[in-house]
Amino acid sequence: MRGGLAVLALLAAVPAAAQAPPDTLRQDTVYEIEPIAVRAVRPSATTGGVSAIVVRLDSVRFRPAPLLEDVLRELPLVQVRTNSRGEAQLALRGAEERQIAVLLDGIPVTLGWDHRTDLSIIPMTAAQSIQLVRGMSSVLHGPNVLGGVVQVGLGTEPRGRVRPIRVAAGVDDAGGYSIGVVGAADGRGDEDRWVIRAGVGRRQRDGFESARDVESVYPALRGSSLRVNSDLDHTDGFLSARYQGEGGGWISATTSGFRAERGVPPELNDDGPRLWRYPETWRFLSVVSAGLGGMQSDRGLEVNVGVDVGGTRIQDFAAPAQPDDPALPATAFYRTVAETEESDDRTITLRLKGTQRIAGGLEVRGAATYADVRHDEVIRVGLDTTAPTSYPGGYRQRLWSVGTEADLPFRLGGLGPFTGGRVSTGFALDGADTPEAGGAVAGPSMTEWGGRLGVSTSTRGGGLLIHTAVSRRGRFPALREMYSTALGRFEPNPELRPEILTAIEAGFTSRFGDYDLQVVGFHQRLDDAIVRGAPPSGSTARYQRLNRDQVRSTGLEVMAGYTLGRVAFETEFTVQDVEVVEPG
Repeated sequence: MRGGLAVLALLAAVPAAAQAPPDTLRQDTVYEIEPIAVRAVRPSATTGGVSAIVVRLDSVRFRPAPLLEDVLRELPLVQVRTNSRGEAQLALRGAEERQIAVLLDGIPVTLGWDHRTDLSIIPMTAAQSIQLVRGMSSVLHGPNVLGGVVQVGLGTEPRGRVRPIRVAAGVDDAGGYSIGVVGAADGRGDEDRWVIRAGVGRRQRDGFESARDVESVYPALRGSSLRVNSDLDHTDGFLSARYQGEGGGWISATTSGFRAERGVPPELNDDGPRLWRYPETWRFLSVVSAGLGGMQSDRGLEVNVGVDVGGTRIQDFAAPAQPDDPALPATAFYRTVAETEESDDRTITLRLKGTQRIAGGLEVRGAATYADVRHDEVIRVGLDTTAPTSYPGGYRQRLWSVGTEADLPFRLGGLGPFTGGRVSTGFALDGADTPEAGGAVAGPSMTEWGGRLGVSTSTRGGGLLIHTAVSRRGRFPALREMYSTALGRFEPNPELRPEILTAIEAGFTSRFGDYDLQVVGFHQRLDDAIVRGAPPSGSTARYQRLNRDQVRSTGLEVMAGYTLGRVAFETEFTVQDVEVVEPG
């Protein structure tokens, strides 16, 4: 059994404008920051009893042309770490990157070869808003959504007047720079509106600043003023159009893409550091969405279609013969390419969602999601020898999910200040199979169910909101987890089972006068966690991925604020204990 304790804290004082509390508890109650007047993000909650954070990118002063990593690192109650592959990954309440979905206009970019995405290369040039949900607020987001959701709005309807052009630029003390340019145009009829947006972003750095007084196994890899092999060259662009018609019907289309070259800083405390570079990483995502029915309609329909294509090249360098030579330059570690990996990925996602309001305030929603994942790769080894070898492979996975939810308002009489609230419940059935497994024997088809129940109740005027939720859902293993050999290091395991996350949370969100406070306690249990273990007898591999551990996470989240005139004081922190329970 292993335990961990994580504490996050943030205290800021910024100009603010006081906000009045809402009059009633509305469906999906959230509190959004107002443009420019407020920098910090205030607490919010959904009808289903799950905590959330909503922020518009034009309301908070992030660095110019930010990447998704930059944005999430500024939000409270969030952990972002960089792994040994140089990828930035998100963690929420003990849930790791494969249990958290990242959705761009409803299309998941975390469904793919490894069922996760690198936050450090996803540009936010096209983004208009971000909602971060801690926990499972809905069963309708699609498969593999367990511990949280990051929803990025690209083609959403802009608030108020659009800005014809917006330019942001910045430089750092190491010579790196970033610049973003976004232009927009709109037009209006009697009851319709159209908006067109386009933009480009560019980021360049020679490296991260090197930490002082840090020991390194190999002195050459420590660097001087900058970390070795931590450079970045990243360019992106987007084009987005949206039309809002009479009666609430709308259609939007967004295409965005980027190309990047970057290095991976080597581990300084490891005598076998990862000597990697990404000479090329590119990705294009096109999303077309359409909907019928507006806020005043009793029924609605929404369709999302996404095509996500990309490619990655990885170079793995051979260490020099005398790596601990103090006179050796850092460039000696990146002269000889020993192995390469070239991969192409394509994911097509279809999503259909419907809503029906019934007498008595009951609202019923349903959704169906289908994703087709394709991964092709060529791994070349022994490039520093006279007998290089290539290993091609093609893989495919299909995932689907169907679900339904219902929200029912209720009234309370004679229960003190509480006047009513809402009950939300949902059920989903998910499935996955792998028709192509790189020449290996494909594993069996898998199905798993998910469900949730949430309750919210508030006082008159919405000054105090009490919310609680319980949920269960599974995550299907990724193609990489089941079939990748990692150049002989792993034994494939097509018999991997879904991970199962069961979660419960309860808390309150209050706003009285100049004060606001949110306190949420939570407990999560992940069963059949996929971990690295010993291979079967007779295997020449070093490891095999297994369903083995149980991960328990218990914690408390607090967000508090006080407004004094035009100055707001805010603090947020998380106290969390994570236990990994191994069999026996």
